[in-house]
Amino acid sequence: MKSTEWANKAVTAYSRLERVLKDNYWPRAVRSTLVSTVTIAISVVILAILVLQIGPTWVVGNTQGLPVSDSLAALNNARGAFIQFIGAVGLFGGLIYAAKTFFLTRRGQSADRYTKTIEQIARSEPQVIIGGIYGLEQIAREDDRYNQVAIDVLTALVRERAAKPTPAISAEVQAALTVLGRCKPSAKYIDLRATYLNGADLRNVQFERAKLSDSNLSNAVLIDANLRGADLTRCSLAKANLSGANLEQALLEDACLTDAELHGAVISSLELAKAAANTTDIVGP
Repeated sequence: MKSTEWANKAVTAYSRLERVLKDNYWPRAVRSTLVSTVTIAISVVILAILVLQIGPTWVVGNTQGLPVSDSLAALNNARGAFIQFIGAVGLFGGLIYAAKTFFLTRRGQSADRYTKTIEQIARSEPQVIIGGIYGLEQIAREDDRYNQVAIDVLTALVRERAAKPTPAISAEVQAALTVLGRCKPSAKYIDLRATYLNGADLRNVQFERAKLSDSNLSNAVLIDANLRGADLTRCSLAKANLSGANLEQALLEDACLTDAELHGAVISSLELAKAAANTTDIVGP
């Protein structure tokens, strides 16, 4: 029987098997396993036919008129070349498969770690929560897909735990703010409106375009903070240290800057005029 006939019969048999396996008598897992096994077997058969018969014959061409030994030698050389080519393709495919497996495994590990960190953050013990916060930061650094997720989770934590006035912010809120300040820039803004963050350490934070209106940042340390374009409307910044902070294009209407330190800060004179400014040591435009 010719090689092409074998290939056609194999494909026909596969089609019949697939139709049979679609019946509800077969569990889905069994159907999937059988179909995969038969697919691999048929692929191997077809590949063997191509490598050992069809391919070499096509490459060598018409061997009529040649001695039998020369004809066989030409076919064997062609088969050897085909086998080497298939081996190289197989090696390349193996590398791709290994890379894909590694990527999927790493993605699965990130998902598992993310679940565990969320469980930690949901606990009541401050030290466990803090561990979860820094664990979430590590995941976001290793996998960019979790960067916005980390921002959303941490801003939600701060809004929940800093929604009411307290003498000082808690350790877990400070940890969340520290991580938020180090997160990669995102298309979405950080939303910390109407939160009580008095005395928070926010030096060097990247809060560009952040929403901080109606928040209490009294006595906060905002040295070299990037608050470009941030909404600080009606925000209390009394006695806050904003030395070297970037407040370019920030909205400061009705903000309180009483006794705030603005040495070296970049701030618009117009926006400063809109604030309720009883401010000392201003150095700016």
